Amino acid sequence: MTFDGAWLVTPSASVREALEAITKNRHQAVMVVDASGRLAGIVTDGDIRRGLLRGVSIDGHVTDVMNPQPRHDRPRPGPRRDAHPHAGPRAAPPFR
Repeated sequence: MTFDGAWLVTPSASVREALEAITKNRHQAVMVVDASGRLAGIVTDGDIRRGLLRGVSIDGHVTDVMNPQPRHDRPRPGPRRDAHPHAGPRAAPPFR
């Protein structure tokens, strides 16, 4: 998967720039990456909202609202299960 500018901002970006990117990508979050492309943190629209409520300026640095230690889950090996976690394989309905 590749990420374009709507998914990525730099640590020097403003909160406003992060919010504009979030609005553009429609996924409610952006990744904050450093000059070498390493993940520095993640910012969600909720992070921005909470930051504004505690007094962070919309023109302040995105690092003031980002989560520097985002949790990530690695994909598990094995078949993908999109159904309910307790659902077994589905059989085709009988033809009548």
